[in-house]
Amino acid sequence: MRKQLLAVLILGFCTLNTACVTSYDGDVKLSLTPWSTDALTRRYDKPVAEVTEAVKKALAHHGIVTKDNGVSGVISGRVDTRYVNIKVIKVEDIVTQVSVQVRSKWRNSDLTVASEILEQVALNLVK
Repeated sequence: MRKQLLAVLILGFCTLNTACVTSYDGDVKLSLTPWSTDALTRRYDKPVAEVTEAVKKALAHHGIVTKDNGVSGVISGRVDTRYVNIKVIKVEDIVTQVSVQVRSKWRNSDLTVASEILEQVALNLVK
């Protein structure tokens, strides 16, 4: 009886702690930590075209660019074993917002890689 109750409790805990997460390009995956923060956002006083080029260079510096969707403003790539999605949005004429979402193979968030990419974007914009 106790083993059955323990099995039901473990199954209920696992069911409640899993959910789907959506990436910027619309891809939906199952995650074991859906409540965690998986994205960092920064704003830059530069036009969208200039920031987009800086984002591509930053992603190429850390890994590879796998997809560039110019219509939706989403740039996808890989850094080691991490999946990276970067969304570039025009806020005002010269203000551009960049959101970096990084998830591992098991869909756990990795804010360290996201902050490194944003730091490289800022360095590319200064050059």
